Amino acid sequence: MKIMICGSMAFAKDMVRVKNQLAKMGHQANLPHGTEPHLKDKEFVDKLDDNYEYCIKNNIMKKCFDQVAESDAVLFKFRKKRNIGVYRSFCINGNGSCSSFKKKDFFI
Repeated sequence: MKIMICGSMAFAKDMVRVKNQLAKMGHQANLPHGTEPHLKDKEFVDKLDDNYEYCIKNNIMKKCFDQVAESDAVLFKFRKKRNIGVYRSFCINGNGSCSSFKKKDFFI
């Protein structure tokens, strides 16, 4: 199964770990485009101006939505950050969300 992994870039390393676990089970798992800078610099996620510029310059949102469209399922990786239980952003609501692509959604 081709699986797109989504989640906060604050947890990019966790997403890599999940990708590797899924690969061991025979799945093709994909990380969001633009994950690399977050793996290299754990503070990049909080550098909002730099992050925004990177996303615009590299057309990250379009590339990520294309990845979702090409996948069989979407896996959302969340965990607690700054005493906030779960970060659930654009992917869960009904407006342009992953559910609009009619994919199987999994939350861990």
